[in-house]
Amino acid sequence: MPTTFHIERAKSGRAGCKGACKQKIAKDELRLGKTSTGGDYDMVSWVHVKCYKVPKKKITEYGSIEGWLDAECPIVADGDEAAMRDQVIEMLMTTKNAPKTPPKSPAKLEKIKRRAEERGDAAEEELLEGGGSSKKKLKMEDTTVEDSELDAYEIYSKMKADQIKDFFRWNDQVVGGTKDVLVARVIDIHVNGRMMRCNDCGGKWKQSDKEDDSLLCSGGYDETIGCRVECFNRTDYKSVPRLPFIDASPSDEEMEAIKEANMGSDSAEAEALKDKVKVKAEQNDLTGIDLNTPAGKKEAAVKLLAASKILKVKLPEAEDEARIKVGTIIVQECQAGTTDANAILTKIVQVYGVEESEAEAAAAQESAGNACTVPANGGIMLMMKELKELYFKEGNANAGGSYSKACKAVVECSFEIDEDNVKHLHKKGHEFKLDGVGKGTADKMKEFLKTGTCAKLEEKRAAALG
Repeated sequence: MPTTFHIERAKSGRAGCKGACKQKIAKDELRLGKTSTGGDYDMVSWVHVKCYKVPKKKITEYGSIEGWLDAECPIVADGDEAAMRDQVIEMLMTTKNAPKTPPKSPAKLEKIKRRAEERGDAAEEELLEGGGSSKKKLKMEDTTVEDSELDAYEIYSKMKADQIKDFFRWNDQVVGGTKDVLVARVIDIHVNGRMMRCNDCGGKWKQSDKEDDSLLCSGGYDETIGCRVECFNRTDYKSVPRLPFIDASPSDEEMEAIKEANMGSDSAEAEALKDKVKVKAEQNDLTGIDLNTPAGKKEAAVKLLAASKILKVKLPEAEDEARIKVGTIIVQECQAGTTDANAILTKIVQVYGVEESEAEAAAAQESAGNACTVPANGGIMLMMKELKELYFKEGNANAGGSYSKACKAVVECSFEIDEDNVKHLHKKGHEFKLDGVGKGTADKMKEFLKTGTCAKLEEKRAAALG
């Protein structure tokens, strides 16, 4: 996805800085825009000029920051380009020469380091004295660090960062971070196994900036719209499903299998769904249908519709419409060479999905609450997230992006959204104002709080069913 740059004065105070400060960019303040082109539209992210650090390779390529500006980053202004250019160069030079803040080492890694030192001291003392210190041993036992973690630390702490990153690539995990962060994460997957991807979007899990044990989904790439879509799922190291750790470079075929497994195609939930579909197929005697004849296809349509109802597939409620949907998939699959009605039933389930059980709905609600700063906002977050996904699927990236911002605002909201304060969420300067929430979005939240749903969500759900 090609990226271009430009610098301008902010036209409003709505955009947030994607740099280190994460603050709003005030109107008329100098900002740098990074435009990524993909699909039928462009995506622009903004950062304060004072927060942007020009990559070293760009300075080397063009000889200086000034050379990079002239070649790749035009200044958009009304007559004061020269003055702005001097100001921009001064800001970028200040950022370039700013002393680096020592990165904070993960708390878990600090415990492992201390324990490794203790183990080394105890071993040395045992060699010198022929016994060992009971005081040292007691201190070592009083810890949550496992011996397997110490063994892994001895391996990876001696490696270079680039060597450690290979293990993340082989295991299809997020790559990046300081040396200490990399060591802490590779110890985790070495001991506990590689992490499977997010069930909702297929994104990889990354460590939260705020908590050592919290994981956030990095989002998934949507091929339909040609860009990455944000996901707001949150979990922790203990809860995320694991698969065996890969400790050697896999072949291309093996790497594809690793990625497929991480996506959950072989997960317990997927296997359970396959078994459930198989049982319903057998109950409706789908295995004996001849799909090569018109009579067989007609028989399959009747029985597949009956099986779909038992499975609670989310087909249109009207019988005729549901039958048309099932018939369409039968024709498509037969044209693709499928001759097994059981496989077609699986396809119907994949296309339309099944209604959640009460237990599944409760689990989704709990997960949404855990993702929010205030758990009570989980229901509203789920509504915003579903609207975001529905708009993206129909190709409306602008609306999808708006609901993505609203979803993020709800996740980070520091107070419980209720029927009293929801009407103020879009009002500039109000104590309950949420960035990324406009009047229309606030009205939908208000409707949801009163009724448990909103008309626009139901409209988009119906449109998705076609």
